Amino acid sequence: MSRRAAALTCLALLAGCNLTGPTALRYGRQEYNLAIQQTQNEQLLLNLVRLRYLDTPQFLEVGSVTANYQFEAGIGGTANFPYRRNDFTTNTFNANARIGWLERPTITMQPLQGERFVTQMLTPIPLETLLLLVHSGWSIERVLRVCVQHVGGVPNAPTAAGPAPAVAPEFREFQRLAALLRRMQLGRGFELGLEGEEGKRELVLRLTAQAAEDDASELRALLGQAADARKVVLVPSLTRGSGERVGIGTRSLMGALFYLSQGVHVPDEDLDLITVTRGASGARFGWEEVLGGLFRVSADEAPEGGASVGISYRGHDFYIADRDVSTKATFALLQQLVALQAGNVQGSAPVLTISVGG
Repeated sequence: MSRRAAALTCLALLAGCNLTGPTALRYGRQEYNLAIQQTQNEQLLLNLVRLRYLDTPQFLEVGSVTANYQFEAGIGGTANFPYRRNDFTTNTFNANARIGWLERPTITMQPLQGERFVTQMLTPIPLETLLLLVHSGWSIERVLRVCVQHVGGVPNAPTAAGPAPAVAPEFREFQRLAALLRRMQLGRGFELGLEGEEGKRELVLRLTAQAAEDDASELRALLGQAADARKVVLVPSLTRGSGERVGIGTRSLMGALFYLSQGVHVPDEDLDLITVTRGASGARFGWEEVLGGLFRVSADEAPEGGASVGISYRGHDFYIADRDVSTKATFALLQQLVALQAGNVQGSAPVLTISVGG
């Protein structure tokens, strides 16, 4: 029996060794990845809801995750032997093994504030970022609607890039322009790229031979271009621009968040907690006119098909429906903008380090 117990103990120890190393990486990495993704999504949605309620947003970034795995093993045993020669107690020997592995993660989180907050959240989105997004496959319509205040003097609800305005914004002509460019993008009717010498490169939209003449004419009319114009140079400006140089104004990341936060549905009992936007007639303005087909966050309804991401705030449940593909796409674009704007900004904000373990 003693030999059998020892053999079983050794086999158990050898099996336990296989729980460390590759196995820990296989399961630990996936779980941390999923947890970071989920909490990032929840934080972004939470801040969108906060902005809709005119509450202060707060971003806490996960700086690093360090997980230490420790393998523990032990062997124990008990034995009974007769005390007297005439004691007929049966000799017994019991062996046991203890195997396990311990995880001690250390998670570092850093609040976004100070210079890093200004650089990442309040600085206008560079034109190069718009180009990068479009070239990586994003719809130019979605990119423009989220990131741009105006093109060539055509406004894209500029008053929505802050707390909800009291008066309905101007946006319809811009939506027409964005939809036109999307149609041309699908038909390869234009090329978008940087031209010029190093250090003086400018963003240029150039019509191609595939551009439908009706689309080209409509685009020229919206941007105030000559009837035979084949290209426009997009330059950062608060004005319309002149000639082939067309002014374009981008939002900051915070402006984009404020803009999309207007798509958060606020329950009727909380309307006194927000600014209610009204049209020229004085009637309540529906923000779905601006954000329809782009972004919507629902509240206190059972989502058909479940929720892609959801949070609780001020006694209500807010969520993005899993079947709302367009909203999910815009939310993913917003996450990419957050990552792109973060860049390599260096800061000295306080770091919160949490050691989790026994």
